[in-house]
Amino acid sequence: MPKPTLFVFLTTVLVLSSCGGAEKVERAYEAATKAAEKAATSQEKVAVWQAFLARYPNSKRTVEVARTVVEYLAEELDRPEEADRFLVALLPRISNSERRRDVAFQRLPLLARRQRGEELRQLADELSLGRALTFAEAVTIADAARRAGVWEVALQHYRQALPFATAKAYRAEQAGAPLSEDRLERAVRRRQAKVFTGLGWAEQNLGHTDRALRWFAQARSCDLLRFLGNTDSELGLLEGKTLLAAGTIDRALAVLAPEALFGDDPEALQVLRQAYVAKYGTEEGFEAFLARERERLARPAPDFTLPDYAGKEHTFSALSAGRVTLLAFWFPT
Repeated sequence: MPKPTLFVFLTTVLVLSSCGGAEKVERAYEAATKAAEKAATSQEKVAVWQAFLARYPNSKRTVEVARTVVEYLAEELDRPEEADRFLVALLPRISNSERRRDVAFQRLPLLARRQRGEELRQLADELSLGRALTFAEAVTIADAARRAGVWEVALQHYRQALPFATAKAYRAEQAGAPLSEDRLERAVRRRQAKVFTGLGWAEQNLGHTDRALRWFAQARSCDLLRFLGNTDSELGLLEGKTLLAAGTIDRALAVLAPEALFGDDPEALQVLRQAYVAKYGTEEGFEAFLARERERLARPAPDFTLPDYAGKEHTFSALSAGRVTLLAFWFPT
């Protein structure tokens, strides 16, 4: 017997069948949204959205609803194989080629997660037919191939993304949108760092360390370094791992330390520990090494003056007066 929430939704869909075209789809979508909000479990939410797609597999809502189902199945319910089967069954029912293509792209991370490298390679070939890939599409394929260890495919598609990592290409994509020079520069540099880093890591895993380090050097020239020297991308970790594998231990230590101490990837600390052991032959003294590196890399916060809500100005150096001070940044309402 259907769950109450799903039963109510299906009844609503049948009632709406008398409406026409796009209006019918939108009303059904609104009903599904309300039903999903009332659903008690992730499985019930999946059932609601799958029922919507069973009725309307080829609407303007298809891509986002499919993505919602995949997110629940693969992430919340940890059933990536079922999520992929759902997409495979849905794809032949989507008549619009662009929608079908967008849904097919959702299979890539699922195949990567399940290490289905050959299927991923085949799907990447299919998605590359018909029209040129966009920057986001090329990077999506490259990232998935990287996670699956299909390094030739990763290298090929990071290369396809490279022409889009320019100011001219980014402007063309954002035509009509307000775009300051600062925003443009930061966006382009992030793209460049992303692609150069991906190329470097693919080359390293294909056994070309010298090429990898050249790509990493290019990535470092454009990456947006954070306040304490850690990178704004995966560059620090991947370059550090490459340097460690190449036996360039001192450089590996220098590259990995900011990532391990101030970054957000716990793997950086593990690799830094490996580099330390490679240099000293033991883990003894590692904690003291971290403390020295933290002190070496630390920077004083720049002084500033800002008004409070009453308009009275305060200078940071006067408030801190040499004490350890916590700065909290938020968006006031």
